[in-house]
Amino acid sequence: MLNLLLDHWWTALALSGLALAIVITIFSGTWMIAANQSGLVVKRFGPALASGHIIALKGEAGYQARLLSPGSARSGWCCCRSP
Repeated sequence: MLNLLLDHWWTALALSGLALAIVITIFSGTWMIAANQSGLVVKRFGPALASGHIIALKGEAGYQARLLSPGSARSGWCCCRSP
């Protein structure tokens, strides 16, 4: 088994890099919200928010109408953030 890894070290290195990239992507979109906090969801991409509106109700970009409860929350790292 060790001989096989030594013969194909570049494959093992590429697979390790891919696994590391997947783990970083997963953990960059995970938020821990304390028991005395709530998470405000902010959508980064989408249709523009209508003039005069403060909160997005129909999936527009901006502050969303839903809050995250305490615990761990998972959001897309590229499209949403929870400050």
